[in-house]
Amino acid sequence: MPAEERKDCSWFINETVLNHIANIEDTTGRPIWRCPTEAMPGQLDLYPYHEVSILPQIADIGENEIFAIFMNPKQIQHGNRRGIELRKFDETTESLEYGEMFLRFRKRDGFLVARPKENIVVLKTKAE
Repeated sequence: MPAEERKDCSWFINETVLNHIANIEDTTGRPIWRCPTEAMPGQLDLYPYHEVSILPQIADIGENEIFAIFMNPKQIQHGNRRGIELRKFDETTESLEYGEMFLRFRKRDGFLVARPKENIVVLKTKAE
Protein backbone atom coordinates (compact mmCIF):
# COMPACT_ATOMS: atom_id res chain seq x y z
CA MET A 1 0.00 0.00 0.00
CA PRO A 2 1.41 3.43 -0.89
CA ALA A 3 2.70 5.51 2.04
CA GLU A 4 0.34 8.35 1.11
CA GLU A 5 -2.62 6.03 1.63
CA ARG A 6 -1.37 4.57 4.92
CA LYS A 7 -1.60 7.90 6.78
CA ASP A 8 -5.42 7.64 6.91
CA CYS A 9 -5.64 3.85 7.35
CA SER A 10 -7.23 1.94 10.20
CA TRP A 11 -7.45 -1.66 11.36
CA PHE A 12 -10.87 -3.35 11.33
CA ILE A 13 -10.95 -6.36 13.64
CA ASN A 14 -13.33 -8.34 15.86
CA GLU A 15 -13.10 -7.70 19.60
CA THR A 16 -12.24 -11.35 20.36
CA VAL A 17 -9.30 -11.28 17.92
CA LEU A 18 -8.13 -8.02 19.49
CA ASN A 19 -8.25 -9.61 22.96
CA HIS A 20 -6.28 -12.58 21.64
CA ILE A 21 -3.58 -10.26 20.28
CA ALA A 22 -3.47 -8.44 23.62
CA ASN A 23 -2.72 -11.75 25.41
CA ILE A 24 0.12 -12.95 23.14
CA GLU A 25 3.41 -13.16 25.07
CA ASP A 26 7.04 -13.18 23.96
CA THR A 27 9.57 -15.86 24.97
CA THR A 28 10.13 -14.20 28.36
CA GLY A 29 6.42 -14.22 29.22
CA ARG A 30 5.85 -10.50 28.69
CA PRO A 31 2.90 -9.37 26.55
CA ILE A 32 4.04 -8.17 23.12
CA TRP A 33 1.36 -5.48 22.89
CA ARG A 34 0.50 -4.35 26.41
CA CYS A 35 0.76 -5.39 30.05
CA PRO A 36 -2.41 -6.74 31.71
CA THR A 37 -2.58 -3.73 34.05
CA GLU A 38 -2.51 -1.22 31.18
CA ALA A 39 -5.65 0.01 29.47
CA MET A 40 -6.28 -1.04 25.88
CA PRO A 41 -4.28 1.28 23.66
CA GLY A 42 -6.13 3.13 20.91
CA GLN A 43 -3.72 1.92 18.25
CA LEU A 44 -2.57 -1.35 16.78
CA ASP A 45 0.81 -1.26 15.04
CA LEU A 46 0.73 2.58 15.16
CA TYR A 47 -2.68 2.80 13.43
CA PRO A 48 -6.14 3.23 14.99
CA TYR A 49 -8.39 0.20 15.15
CA HIS A 50 -12.14 -0.29 15.01
CA GLU A 51 -13.93 -3.24 16.55
CA VAL A 52 -16.22 -4.74 13.92
CA SER A 53 -18.75 -7.40 14.81
CA ILE A 54 -19.23 -8.66 11.22
CA LEU A 55 -15.66 -9.99 11.06
CA PRO A 56 -15.30 -13.51 12.51
CA GLN A 57 -14.67 -14.12 16.20
CA ILE A 58 -11.45 -15.87 17.19
CA ALA A 59 -13.27 -19.19 17.75
CA ASP A 60 -14.84 -19.08 14.26
CA ILE A 61 -11.66 -18.45 12.25
CA GLY A 62 -10.62 -21.41 10.15
CA GLU A 63 -7.82 -22.00 7.67
CA ASN A 64 -7.31 -19.38 4.97
CA GLU A 65 -10.01 -17.07 6.37
CA ILE A 66 -10.00 -13.31 6.73
CA PHE A 67 -9.62 -12.11 10.33
CA ALA A 68 -8.53 -8.46 9.97
CA ILE A 69 -8.65 -5.68 7.40
CA PHE A 70 -6.26 -2.73 7.08
CA MET A 71 -7.59 0.01 4.83
CA ASN A 72 -8.24 3.68 4.27
CA PRO A 73 -12.00 4.11 4.85
CA LYS A 74 -11.91 7.45 3.01
CA GLN A 75 -11.28 5.53 -0.23
CA ILE A 76 -14.59 3.69 -0.17
CA GLN A 77 -16.83 4.96 -2.93
CA HIS A 78 -20.43 4.77 -1.92
CA GLY A 79 -23.32 5.41 -4.24
CA ASN A 80 -27.02 5.18 -3.77
CA ARG A 81 -29.27 5.97 -6.70
CA ARG A 82 -33.01 5.81 -6.47
CA GLY A 83 -35.47 7.39 -8.76
CA ILE A 84 -38.66 7.22 -10.71
CA GLU A 85 -38.87 8.19 -14.35
CA LEU A 86 -42.09 8.93 -16.16
CA ARG A 87 -41.63 9.62 -19.85
CA LYS A 88 -44.25 10.59 -22.41
CA PHE A 89 -43.88 9.51 -26.03
CA ASP A 90 -46.15 11.67 -28.16
CA GLU A 91 -44.06 12.01 -31.32
CA THR A 92 -43.98 8.39 -32.36
CA THR A 93 -45.31 7.07 -35.67
CA GLU A 94 -48.33 5.59 -33.87
CA SER A 95 -49.19 8.88 -32.17
CA LEU A 96 -48.97 10.83 -35.40
CA GLU A 97 -50.91 8.25 -37.38
CA TYR A 98 -53.49 7.05 -34.83
CA GLY A 99 -53.40 9.77 -32.17
CA GLU A 100 -52.04 7.35 -29.52
CA MET A 101 -49.79 8.49 -26.72
CA PHE A 102 -47.45 6.19 -24.81
CA LEU A 103 -46.16 6.53 -21.26
CA ARG A 104 -43.16 4.72 -19.83
CA PHE A 105 -42.75 4.31 -16.11
CA ARG A 106 -39.39 3.16 -14.72
CA LYS A 107 -38.29 2.74 -11.12
CA ARG A 108 -34.57 2.63 -10.35
CA ASP A 109 -32.93 1.15 -7.30
CA GLY A 110 -29.18 1.01 -7.29
CA PHE A 111 -26.42 0.78 -4.75
CA LEU A 112 -22.66 0.68 -5.21
CA VAL A 113 -19.75 0.16 -2.85
CA ALA A 114 -16.31 0.07 -4.39
CA ARG A 115 -12.75 0.37 -3.21
CA PRO A 116 -9.49 0.29 -5.17
CA LYS A 117 -7.37 -2.85 -4.69
CA GLU A 118 -4.31 -0.78 -3.74
CA ASN A 119 -6.08 0.67 -0.70
CA ILE A 120 -6.84 -2.45 1.29
CA VAL A 121 -4.84 -5.24 2.92
CA VAL A 122 -6.71 -8.33 4.04
CA LEU A 123 -5.08 -10.58 6.65
CA LYS A 124 -5.90 -14.28 6.43
CA THR A 125 -4.95 -17.28 8.47
CA LYS A 126 -2.45 -19.68 6.99
CA ALA A 127 -3.79 -22.39 4.72
CA GLU A 128 -2.43 -25.81 5.55
